[in-house]
Amino acid sequence: MKKCIALTMVILLCLSVTAWAAEWKEGRSPDKPYGGVPEVDLNETMGYILLSPNGKLPASMYCDRLQIFLPREDVTLNEGFATLHTKNAEVAKLDFSDPETVVLRPMTEEELTSVMWGSGVCIEMQLPTSLAFGENYYVTMDEGCFSAADGKVISLPVANKEAWKPVVEGDFGVSGLTYHKALPEDAKKNAKPEMTTEPTVGDSVTFDVIIGGDAVVAVLYSTNDSVTFENTEITESGTITGAIVGEDVSWGIMFLNDKDENIGAVSQNK
Repeated sequence: MKKCIALTMVILLCLSVTAWAAEWKEGRSPDKPYGGVPEVDLNETMGYILLSPNGKLPASMYCDRLQIFLPREDVTLNEGFATLHTKNAEVAKLDFSDPETVVLRPMTEEELTSVMWGSGVCIEMQLPTSLAFGENYYVTMDEGCFSAADGKVISLPVANKEAWKPVVEGDFGVSGLTYHKALPEDAKKNAKPEMTTEPTVGDSVTFDVIIGGDAVVAVLYSTNDSVTFENTEITESGTITGAIVGEDVSWGIMFLNDKDENIGAVSQNK
């Protein structure tokens, strides 16, 4: 699963060039992760949760996953679904019992430093299509998708459309990236190709490239020639389609300013 570019955290801090192990500051802990907030009983409630990305803390340039961060570590995935919606459609139904779709992992040192926690876990949900710029999304979630305290505490349902509204934004970036399976030879006319998160030879990738701000050109490349594009230098925003021609899919897009400096990149390794 690929990481969202520029994780949307509460506070962005510069990391030291030396190794540093995250630890809880005095007076803070999983049940009280920040000063000035009430302490909670983690045997009775799930406690503090950070949903990423969201309207106040959007992802930047590209995002193909939803993330739930918790300062506690005794979390277990269960059954249930998180569903990504737009105003008029269901975009993706994410199965918590599918390890290819939802993963539970420890937070990285960089993530812990960013939110000033000493410990925590991340629940990552892989989207079949990356978030689109300017789209009005919201997430709903079944009760009990994950639990803690040996199953005594279960996650609450999310039904309020305002509770989690994922956003990706920026002056430039990649919007709505989707891999599609090749249509069979006997496919009906106007048949729509099926989305896939595991592209292989014969499949395709489609996305919108956004050019703006300091970005004057986007350069498409493949490190192993596994993906080909009709045009590899893009100077105007538009829709791009690539052909998957190799098994180990590896490609990317770099955004350059008027000095040919790399000011942002999205990489894909499937």
